[in-house]
Amino acid sequence: GSLVRTGIPINNAPVADAGEDIAIPEGSLVTLDGSQSFDKDADEITYQWQQTDSSGFSIDLSNPTSKNPTFTGPDISSDTELSFELVVTDSDGASSVADEITVTIQHLPDTLEGLTIVPHNRYLEVNWRAVNGATGYLICVAAVDTIEADISQENCESLDQGRWVVQTIETEPTNAIDILGLQNDTLYSVRVTAVNSAGSGGSQVASSTPINTPPTAGAGNDISGVEGSKITLTGSASDPDEITLNYQWEQVGSPEVTNPLYFNTLEPQFTLPAVSEDTSIYFRLTVTDSDGAFHEDTVEVRVLNLPERPMINSANAFNGRVTL
Repeated sequence: GSLVRTGIPINNAPVADAGEDIAIPEGSLVTLDGSQSFDKDADEITYQWQQTDSSGFSIDLSNPTSKNPTFTGPDISSDTELSFELVVTDSDGASSVADEITVTIQHLPDTLEGLTIVPHNRYLEVNWRAVNGATGYLICVAAVDTIEADISQENCESLDQGRWVVQTIETEPTNAIDILGLQNDTLYSVRVTAVNSAGSGGSQVASSTPINTPPTAGAGNDISGVEGSKITLTGSASDPDEITLNYQWEQVGSPEVTNPLYFNTLEPQFTLPAVSEDTSIYFRLTVTDSDGAFHEDTVEVRVLNLPERPMINSANAFNGRVTL
């Protein structure tokens, strides 16, 4: 006789593949991909996605039973990991082992606020409040006709004098920068955008015009001295732009002093002239910066007259008498 063998087909369970882990900025559309899942028996399979993390964010998938469900990354305050598992089932009801994917939602920098500009000679001092989540700042500066001019990340380099300045945070948050090499009396707009590895956050724009602020001259306090004595004036000078200053004293009115020294310094010296009565003379200090801006201040010097000494009759003095 012959031996007939019969067999019962074995149904192999399908294999779920939830795809590679994903990192994407908050607010972006996320697409899960189960397309690499398969069934060894070539049976049709169905999909079932489920969130498994404990992040505290409840994610609504567009269609949990589709091959490629989507969702929008939630707004977060720091990088957050979301986990999803995929189980596939074949037409005979056999289900796969769950496969998991991690979706890291990256926190974008917060919106930049508090942007202010202080104008200086040929540069602008730009300040803003440090932004949570920022690892750097992208700064666009350009000359504009009006403060309403459009200055965006897209058109920065096409604008008049438009250029980028990158401010990178290495250790401590940096929230200030001096933008150098600008032209005085020209209106500039500055856009500052906080950035990190995930992308850019909200930005802010401010405008200002570099100016040469004049220096400040101080001729010192009014002083007095007797005729024929030596006097030293004590001047002072400052400049907010910290550029080179020149000093020049000059006498205003008469009588003129004698032996003037160091009149191009802050502390000139001279001898007070002879006067017949107490007399005021004046000196003006002019401080000029390297761009020609100047400031003046005046000090009064009171010259005191020395009264003549009385003549003594020598004969009467010899007799013990003094005759005036």
